[in-house]
Amino acid sequence: MYKYIDSELKKLNIPDRRKRFEVFGENKNILESDNYPFKDIKEFNIDCLIGSNKVSFKAKSNESILTSIERAGLKLNNACRSGECGFCRTQVLKGNCFIPRDTDFRRYYDKEY
Repeated sequence: MYKYIDSELKKLNIPDRRKRFEVFGENKNILESDNYPFKDIKEFNIDCLIGSNKVSFKAKSNESILTSIERAGLKLNNACRSGECGFCRTQVLKGNCFIPRDTDFRRYYDKEY
């Protein structure tokens, strides 16, 4: 339904900054995203700075960074579990993370930084 509504709003020249969509948690089928960079599940090392403490843990390419952080036993404030509300906002200092284009409802500022 959102794809249809979005196409109709584009016809009306409604800017993206005026659109709000409800997101229902993490993307469960990330491997099926059209721009997903991997064919298989991969494992990565994440170094997380919490204050001046560095914590290292493994992350899987098919799970969110939030899920990886929680699986490592760390606590991070969160609300929507999809990145839209920005409550769990973190800064990636080095490396990249994948965000599906069709469910990227982050604010403009969060996309730039």
